[in-house]
Amino acid sequence: MRFDSKIVENLKESPRVHIIRLSKPADFSFRPGQWVSVWCDDFVDETNKPVHRAFSIASYDDEPYLELCIARGTGLSAYLQDSPVGTVVHVDGPYGAFALKEGKKCLFIAGGVGISPFRPMIRQALNEGKQVLLIYSIRIPADYIYRKEFEALDHKNFKVVPTITVDHHYKTWEGEHGRIQSFLFRYYKKDFDVYLCGPLPMVEAVIEKLKEMKHPESRIFLDKWS
Repeated sequence: MRFDSKIVENLKESPRVHIIRLSKPADFSFRPGQWVSVWCDDFVDETNKPVHRAFSIASYDDEPYLELCIARGTGLSAYLQDSPVGTVVHVDGPYGAFALKEGKKCLFIAGGVGISPFRPMIRQALNEGKQVLLIYSIRIPADYIYRKEFEALDHKNFKVVPTITVDHHYKTWEGEHGRIQSFLFRYYKKDFDVYLCGPLPMVEAVIEKLKEMKHPESRIFLDKWS
């Protein structure tokens, strides 16, 4: 589905990440885990063609907007972060086969804005009676996207384990720190379906650790990006 949209909110969620909320048609729907392609007429490449960029959908299907988590970078991401409310954007989607499976125990492992598809997937999993463990890797405490929402999620089947990776923050951080593969054994269970989304080096390192732990590859599901 292709449609014209506008930025209805541009929220600075952390020093590096903005939450961009876009208007959407009343009949737009998606499956948790999917993504959309976004472009703007005023942001073009060297051939004068609009630059398209894929973003995972972070909103719930019943919210009146399409929510995207956009990390500071170059290109279209920076352009969108700097765009005011009312900016016209174009959207195509949803696309993607990243989705919940039938297993009753879910381990979500996210890095940075890789949390985006997991926000609606976690709600779906809990609504279906699944047990959910979220391990969320961030650089520094200020990068913790949706912190208030996850910490306020009072559900017997949900637990979140944030971890930071910049060492000079370790002394003031109460919780896990360092790379996920260094402490995964403390939370791992053989009957987890494991879902990963984040920077490619993180995803590959965690997969190698899961292989060492003899986790079935058929129960590892990826939404990776470089």
